[in-house]
Amino acid sequence: MQEIFTLIHSHSRFIDIVVECSANLLNRYYSLADRVSVLYAAVALDPDTKLRYFEIEWCDHPDWILLATTKSKYLWTMEYRTLQYIDTTLAQPSPTPTASTGFLILPDDTLSRWKQKNRARLTHGESNQFDRFQAAEEEEEVPDILAYWAAQLNNPRWSQLAHMALEIHCIPAMRAEVARAFSR
Repeated sequence: MQEIFTLIHSHSRFIDIVVECSANLLNRYYSLADRVSVLYAAVALDPDTKLRYFEIEWCDHPDWILLATTKSKYLWTMEYRTLQYIDTTLAQPSPTPTASTGFLILPDDTLSRWKQKNRARLTHGESNQFDRFQAAEEEEEVPDILAYWAAQLNNPRWSQLAHMALEIHCIPAMRAEVARAFSR
């Protein structure tokens, strides 16, 4: 009986050490994650989760929620908020005056694109796209986040945020070999 007790005791001590080492490694990774704003922004820019994810999952840790929100907004403010609206539709031919009237003839959709851009600017003024996106309610689930944000590039309401989201969500997931190299 003593042998069994010794075997169980030594085995449980081994498990305790493994669990402790694993917890230390996870804590190290979590502390490193706090330094990278992109990790928080990736969740915040997912139309299905936004910052609400942190509020729901971390409801017992308001300091974590504040950190995620602050890091996401800081990245937006410092890197992307000042981007100018870039119309990524195909370039239209330059307007040319007609010989008979001397008036300019504009391509068919030039006026509608101009109105859309100015309506977005006037309606939303200098408001923050990041905050407006967080407050907006999504109507349906987004199956492909990259396609969603690619479609928003020509929307003056979300164009700057779309650039941020595409840059962040195009970062490839980490592979196991890279994680091992990082750990070393």
